[in-house]
Amino acid sequence: MKRALFLLTAAGVLVLIVCVMHKMGGNTSSRQDPAPVSIGQMKSADPLDSPAGWRYRQNSPRHWRYIMLQK
Repeated sequence: MKRALFLLTAAGVLVLIVCVMHKMGGNTSSRQDPAPVSIGQMKSADPLDSPAGWRYRQNSPRHWRYIMLQK
């Protein structure tokens, strides 16, 4: 009996959460998608052309503890 009551309560809570999310607008399918970004607005620089990109290409350590443990 306790198990059935627990399952009924869990189902009720789930239905309540779904109803609240629906009322708050949690369904994003009805929203309009933003306009696509034109090529002129895109960043034309190479993402690996930075200190972080250089470390990625050189496989250098990124975390200070790891750097300190290197011999």
